[in-house]
Amino acid sequence: MITLYSGKDLDVRYLEGSDRLLVGFSHVTNEDAPVEVAFGERILGKLGRASGLFFVSRWNHWWQTREMEHGLAAIERSGVLEGRSAIMAYGSSMGGYGALLYGARLKASSVLSIAPQISIDPKRSGPDQRFRGRGRTLTFVNDRLIEEASRTAKTILVYDPRHREDRWNAEQIEAGLPHAQPIHLPVTGHPPTMFMLQAGMLVDFVAHVFATGDAPPDWRARRRAGRRGSRDYWRCLAAKARKRGWHALADRAEEEHAELVKQMPQPVQPAAAPPKRALEAAVTMT
Repeated sequence: MITLYSGKDLDVRYLEGSDRLLVGFSHVTNEDAPVEVAFGERILGKLGRASGLFFVSRWNHWWQTREMEHGLAAIERSGVLEGRSAIMAYGSSMGGYGALLYGARLKASSVLSIAPQISIDPKRSGPDQRFRGRGRTLTFVNDRLIEEASRTAKTILVYDPRHREDRWNAEQIEAGLPHAQPIHLPVTGHPPTMFMLQAGMLVDFVAHVFATGDAPPDWRARRRAGRRGSRDYWRCLAAKARKRGWHALADRAEEEHAELVKQMPQPVQPAAAPPKRALEAAVTMT
């Protein structure tokens, strides 16, 4: 992995592989912790040793920074976009917004955007006010998603149609980009990326879009089959059922969720430090 650009707002990293290139955009992260593994980096080994180009945000700026131009210029100088048989821009939530916004400039042949926003500018985000606090702090240097998005790249838009804010954003994007193919994953929450991972369908879904530009033909069957093993599905179902007064269904969903949580691998806890008296005794004995 080499760094093509590093600034106070973002890094651009590149990993050499085959002539196919995956371009990943990071999602919202804990701004107090540096991003060690870029979004999409772990999946590269399952994509036929594809090359990887990664935009890694140092804080959650929704790519509203002039450093994007510096990063794009560094990419152009490096020549890493040339001679590619396929380029896919890929991201989730903030990253999905970035993939749509910059797919054309990155010469993407396909775009896989999961639960993106059309904007987090409070003046343009309609009923979606989840990120209005962050939006008020940003200077929007390039927020013209519909105008900037590629008209030639095959575009896949994945979202939960039962999620009010995500559905509104997707409807605005679909109206402006009628060639985008919507993939509905109901009752999976925001973003449905975790559901796809828990359901065992994420890697194959990404690989198929990367290879063909289209969603895999069996994605509906994979969605149905994977619901039982997804914590996010049962959590969302419980919340929606409880809200509607369907308490028996909510109780069952909560039980299923709790059982799956129990099955999660537990993190290894560091060994407890010996009591102070034991330490003092050990020092005395030595």
